[in-house]
Amino acid sequence: MSIFTWRAEVGTSGNGDFSVFSSKFGDGYSQDVPNGLNNETQKWTVVVSSKGGNGRTVQQVLDFIREQKGAPFEWQAPNTAALGWYKCQRYSQSDQGGDYWTLSMEFEQVYAP
Repeated sequence: MSIFTWRAEVGTSGNGDFSVFSSKFGDGYSQDVPNGLNNETQKWTVVVSSKGGNGRTVQQVLDFIREQKGAPFEWQAPNTAALGWYKCQRYSQSDQGGDYWTLSMEFEQVYAP
């Protein structure tokens, strides 16, 4: 499997969602339990740019994302201790002028590559 090795820049942000089963009872009581072993899914907006006029960095990252074609790859998300599996099915790029480009990608955590 491929590994995403580029450093995410300031502006990269993520969120997590927990999947739970919830039962509500007539007396106002509710009970929640995790839905499966891997019930947390993280989603990240990862930003990479060609600051300093190095447009090749953005092109290398874009080539990597296109080679994956939406298939999972390994990446170490910020504030995590280990590599995890993620997929990227959406990205956008922006010309900032000259040879300065910004690439914004949506990474979604997956558990079975």
